[in-house]
Amino acid sequence: MRPTIVGLSLALAVAACGEDVLAPLVFAPENLGYELEASGDPDAPLGLLLFWDGVDEANLAVYRVYSRPNSNAAFGLRGETTSITFHDNGIPDLEYFVVAVDVNGVESEASNSIIIDERLRLDPPQSLVGTSLNGAIYLAWDDNAFQI
Repeated sequence: MRPTIVGLSLALAVAACGEDVLAPLVFAPENLGYELEASGDPDAPLGLLLFWDGVDEANLAVYRVYSRPNSNAAFGLRGETTSITFHDNGIPDLEYFVVAVDVNGVESEASNSIIIDERLRLDPPQSLVGTSLNGAIYLAWDDNAFQI
């Protein structure tokens, strides 16, 4: 989304009226998504990779990532990045959103928020077969978790 003449005029009007209110010079990031990094233990992922559509603005300084551990907690700053991805190590929080920050330190509106759903785990394989080899083990398992 690009700024319109009306939007720029409004931002200039707010700045010109002498108010302490600063309108952000950048748009909010869009299409926030995530991927869990598997560790082999479904209750303890290695981390979380967040990704979003970048903001194509000359006034963009950084992205801030906010999260909260549960739905009753307040959002807190998790980190900052200049990339359109953010890696969060360890067990992820419950909910995340991202804002763009302009060169004056003013934050954009929030991106969509995402809830990390640990129930989206793959089912365990229905069968596992092992064969002992000379100094090794051959394992084969059913691919039922990937079947639709």
